[in-house]
Amino acid sequence: MAKRKDGYEGENGGKFYSFAEKLGDIHITHSTYDSRLLPHNHDFIEILCITEGEGIHRIGSNSINVRRGDFFLIDKGVSHTLWAKDESLCWINCIFRPEILEPRAKSAKELFLLADCGAAADLSALSGNLRSSGEDIAAIFSDMLREYDKKSHGYE
Repeated sequence: MAKRKDGYEGENGGKFYSFAEKLGDIHITHSTYDSRLLPHNHDFIEILCITEGEGIHRIGSNSINVRRGDFFLIDKGVSHTLWAKDESLCWINCIFRPEILEPRAKSAKELFLLADCGAAADLSALSGNLRSSGEDIAAIFSDMLREYDKKSHGYE
């Protein structure tokens, strides 16, 4: 499975991920909990889906219990981390720069504002638990990862 290879850079004692040019416009990875995962932020948008296990997702100052099927939209510059409640905590994340969807957008908030989504521009609602009760979101993310890893024509 794809693993993110961009590096950490120190920023105010925290960690910072930078979007590596070699990743292309969109990058999808599968991750397993590692106790070395520290609170961090990044210069891209991340959509994260829990695929196995249980844990806690700390976003800013909020701690949210998570399990399979929970997914989150993490905007640029928002600090977050995951802690495992059991050894099987895994997730898939999709990372991208907002400007690939809208050239004028510099953040997820701007992306929604420019798309004229009205109330959706309040990212406090989008950077929390977005569980869908009607579909198996984790299965959809697993399919996305398989297609991304295979890289058949039209996968992007």
